Amino acid sequence: MPTPQEFQSFTASVFPSQAAETVIAKQPVLADYGRELRNAISQLPPEATRTLLGDYGQASPALMTSIEDSILLREFAHERVAQQADVSQEWLNAADTQRTGIDESAAAADDTWNAEP
Repeated sequence: MPTPQEFQSFTASVFPSQAAETVIAKQPVLADYGRELRNAISQLPPEATRTLLGDYGQASPALMTSIEDSILLREFAHERVAQQADVSQEWLNAADTQRTGIDESAAAADDTWNAEP
């Protein structure tokens, strides 16, 4: 069994100031990892390989467009929230007026379980 000292990470934390450098530095390690994984899979019987990889295939153009649109939509949403655009000020300010805790009497008023003695 491998010891903790033998463990070599193949990922790294990426900080915005050094994102490109980190990705470039890790590409050879990821390539080696992928090569080892392909080598291990190639040693399996064909039935096992088909079972493991049967669901994988090339993504359809519609799926890729959907993923790209979702990413762009999320990025635009983050930008608009940062600018406080399309954000209801009434909704934001309502958090300050909320009481702390749950009013159990109001929450359970219409509960038939609590109506029975």
